[in-house]
Amino acid sequence: MFKRFFLCLGFVVSPMFFLTACGGSASSVEKSVEAPAHACAGCTKGKAGETTWCDSCNIGFVNGKKTGCKACFQGKSGENVWCDKCGHGFVNGKKTGCKGCYNKKTGKAKDCGGCKKPAPAGASNTVPAEKTPTKEG
Repeated sequence: MFKRFFLCLGFVVSPMFFLTACGGSASSVEKSVEAPAHACAGCTKGKAGETTWCDSCNIGFVNGKKTGCKACFQGKSGENVWCDKCGHGFVNGKKTGCKGCYNKKTGKAKDCGGCKKPAPAGASNTVPAEKTPTKEG
């Protein structure tokens, strides 16, 4: 009988003890911790307008504009590069969406062979026009 009494008393008293013991300290544990402002040198320079790649954040900046693709960053910076991930390339800092045109502009191919975009006026590598049937007679 005493065993049941102490067992029941234990179940009632124990939780009350823990609740009162922890009640006052809970608010002191839940202090708000603010994250420090992001301050890496690469991002700071890039946001200021410099052309830079931040290895720690894996982002680049060209003229203050952010890009998350390293190949595109290199292309926007003036390198001739094709980005398979994004599906476009850059030649002298200018974007091109056709890999054939990219290869032509970088000297890897004689002509595009893909999109058949008309060449600019005065270009030597023009795509021949389709032959149209004519009536004789």
